[in-house]
Amino acid sequence: MRTRSAFTLIELLVVIAIIAIIVALLLPAVQQAREAARRTTCKNNLKQLGLAVHNYHDVHGVLPPGYVMNVTDDTVNAAGESLSASVPNDDFGSGFAWGVMILPFIEETQLFEALELDGNAWDDGTGGTTNNLALATSVIDSFLCPSDSAPPTFTIDTLAAGSPVTAALPIELSRSNYVGLFGFGSISAVPGRPASADVPAAMNFGDPYTLGAPATFAEAYDFGGGLFYRNSKVRFRDVSDGLSNTLAFGERRARHEFNGLPNPQDADSTWYATLPGATRNAGMMMAAMTEQAPSMLLGHTGQPGMGAMGAMTNNFNQTNHIVHFSSSHTGGIQFVMADGSTHFLSENIAYETFRLLGSRNDGETLGEF
Repeated sequence: MRTRSAFTLIELLVVIAIIAIIVALLLPAVQQAREAARRTTCKNNLKQLGLAVHNYHDVHGVLPPGYVMNVTDDTVNAAGESLSASVPNDDFGSGFAWGVMILPFIEETQLFEALELDGNAWDDGTGGTTNNLALATSVIDSFLCPSDSAPPTFTIDTLAAGSPVTAALPIELSRSNYVGLFGFGSISAVPGRPASADVPAAMNFGDPYTLGAPATFAEAYDFGGGLFYRNSKVRFRDVSDGLSNTLAFGERRARHEFNGLPNPQDADSTWYATLPGATRNAGMMMAAMTEQAPSMLLGHTGQPGMGAMGAMTNNFNQTNHIVHFSSSHTGGIQFVMADGSTHFLSENIAYETFRLLGSRNDGETLGEF
């Protein structure tokens, strides 16, 4: 009697079907495990940023500036805050951002010391300058969320007329998935974080933010007061709302393309510097709207209305506006607070709570988060 030495076709098909079912069942679990690991790495990155700014504050007595910029004919208020807009022909140096300032505190001392901070961030070695731009492409894993699959660098291909940047285009910059908290306000129109009474009337803002019903357009800016802005020098004692109730840094993915909204837009950000004249499409309903270069470094929690446009009061992951925060994680976004603790905030958080978390000194009572 002969014995069978092979499987029949039906048996093979059954085995293949069983394997396919097992793979189909296991694959989501594997993907979830991988995403959980990526999210943990992202959380650790933010934790390191929180620790770094604390160490910076211990050494210098203030938090690092959002970015450093000399401004032509700038108006400064009693608090020492810059009132001028981010305009290419007014901004002229040096441009270095908060990320450069904390390099020694994230084990990047060699890179920090190689930069010529007395020069401009866009110096390329011509005219006797130090070639700072050669270091602008340095990829630092601590600034990258592994859930964002975008390349670790991006390019600036055009600059607006009047820009002081003389380096040849395109300019390549190292990417960051983390940006500093500006608060509630326009990063392009008022990047110097003015006090409410000093908002220039000529800015002609339209309907102010209505949830707090400010009496004047200018008062809408008192809702802001984040930790980082142009030439900022915020101290921990200035955070009257409490370090555990104030956001410091949050995530931003490389591209904003949410829920079928119009005008999807690259939202490239960097830890390195602002380049005056690097004007970009804002990703708003009005396609002609643009944002200036500080949007590559900082994020806001909304802003008052401007002219015919209403106030921006969106949660993160719900707008393509490139100045907002965003994440590749499902269901929310990770932030580090001013006290160094990290939190995963749901994208369904009450907007009022999110706005208040972005301010250091609003004096309001927070909701659950």
